[in-house]
Amino acid sequence: MLKLTGSPLVLPVVHRSYYTDMKQGAAYFTYVSEELPAPVQDIFHVSCLRAA
Repeated sequence: MLKLTGSPLVLPVVHRSYYTDMKQGAAYFTYVSEELPAPVQDIFHVSCLRAA
């Protein structure tokens, strides 16, 4: 995907959480919005900032 568009496609597994922090379970939203961007930047050498 990176070769076709210049952007990596990252699909985190969030099961049936709908990307929300679960009351009794994992904090999926926190993971996707706060923890995942750093490893994506390191692995793919991309910026997580939106282009203007």
